[in-house]
Amino acid sequence: MSYLGKELIKLRKEKGVSQENIAKKLDCTRSYICKLESGERIPNKELVLKISDVFSLESYMTNKLLILAKLSPELSSDSDSHRIALRLIIDFKNDGLLEEARYLISTCLKIFDNKIELSSLMANLHLLKDDFDKAIKLNEEVLEHFPEQETDKLKITKAEIVHNLGYVYLEKALKLKKEWEISNINKVGESEKQLRKDCIENLDTAIEKFELALQEEPEHEHIIEQLAVAYLNRASIEENESIKSNWLNKSIQMYDQVISSPVKHQSDTSKVNSSIFLAMIFGKLKKLEEASRLINIIICCQPKYFLGYYAKACIYALNGKDMDS
Repeated sequence: MSYLGKELIKLRKEKGVSQENIAKKLDCTRSYICKLESGERIPNKELVLKISDVFSLESYMTNKLLILAKLSPELSSDSDSHRIALRLIIDFKNDGLLEEARYLISTCLKIFDNKIELSSLMANLHLLKDDFDKAIKLNEEVLEHFPEQETDKLKITKAEIVHNLGYVYLEKALKLKKEWEISNINKVGESEKQLRKDCIENLDTAIEKFELALQEEPEHEHIIEQLAVAYLNRASIEENESIKSNWLNKSIQMYDQVISSPVKHQSDTSKVNSSIFLAMIFGKLKKLEEASRLINIIICCQPKYFLGYYAKACIYALNGKDMDS
């Protein structure tokens, strides 16, 4: 099944619509809808835009579907389009869809013409190659040349650039963390200590950048979500139990904000995933009642979402409890 097919299924189920019903609304057959969802057929642009209209999708999701269908996105040179493009690039990278991310960057390079905007896009291109140092350098150069007074001509805010810089440091830290975990298993010694030190330094820098960006845009749910991830990973590598608990509590606060966010364009999946992470943190803190209540709500709302059951099993295993108790 293609990634596009999975997205179409998820959208249809989130809206509670059957294949028959959506087929009627799109003026096609159920068989065709089935083939779209299985990846046997790829929709044309007209159909994707019709799907967007039927489901009342925000611009972010419409453009995501267009790119997944290998079609040109509906982006212009305005600030909203730039913001959507940057978010899509990051999300595609997180999902391992590097080809789609590169295609979007190449498309945006033709749309945006400001040096600051182009440099921020090029930084993301280096990030796709895991060339963290070049991505960091480009983002820092963008900040250095960013005008003191933001103007309407710019399609990106200073907070977004600081956020992007924090994201690069976070990605670098997560890669170092994986290397540290491998060396920790193999008991490499000095190499293990240096990897842990480097990981902590990059996580702390990422947290610093996210917190700075959040001061400028306190309701930016994407920054909040990534700050939650950074706090959680900082806790996982901390040896002092008191400090670890402090990082976990900070992560709880951020995930709680994501879940309760009223922002329209935040996806249900994002909130469900954040709920699962929050439940897992409660489990680590031995707060079984809070963890169980959250997981049971997720399973009740998304009974076919396997991660809910997996998280429940993990939480109960952490606390030595039977799932039926």
